[in-house]
Amino acid sequence: MLALASAVLLASCDVADDKDGCSKLGENYLQDADFALEQQDQCSKHWVGLQHAGETSFEFTFEDGELSMKKIGTQPWGVLRQKLRNSDLGGARMAFAADIKLDLSGEGVGAFPVGGGLALTARSGRNRILLHSALNHKPRLGKTKWQMVQVIVDIPRNTKVIDLSFLHQASGVMQIRNPSFHRVDASSAACAVTPDLFAAAT
Repeated sequence: MLALASAVLLASCDVADDKDGCSKLGENYLQDADFALEQQDQCSKHWVGLQHAGETSFEFTFEDGELSMKKIGTQPWGVLRQKLRNSDLGGARMAFAADIKLDLSGEGVGAFPVGGGLALTARSGRNRILLHSALNHKPRLGKTKWQMVQVIVDIPRNTKVIDLSFLHQASGVMQIRNPSFHRVDASSAACAVTPDLFAAAT
């Protein structure tokens, strides 16, 4: 089980197209993408739960291949993260995607950006942040049905570690299923890098 006062260990190779026609190439780099090890209540080496310091404020549950993240306290954010170490993906165009279902509001949340969904950080071997993307998709708030969200990025060439996270930075419940992290065809217009939605809003 997750003990969120600190980081605690909690984890398909088909070519597929997303709803916009961007081809996903080769393997899914995420491990335990169906959360099977978590549902078995094993100590998974793949997933880590984190939250802002303070009382336990996020409840993580796993059932039938789905992750549910529910805010139950006052701390502003919680994540479920998988870290890809010694990555050879520098220079690759990658798509981080998942099906999400939201019942989230920004009420009582001071952090920015407010919402729930995907976050990605690429780091150098010296732990310098080279790329950071958080909730750069829609929807990220409100009450929704299941739908796929995706963020496409170019991984910096000297990247050694990639953090792939589900970020809950709101009030309410977020559900995740079918997460994936794939190479995509950089020559395809359908696989263009996702624009920075927050930069566009300023």
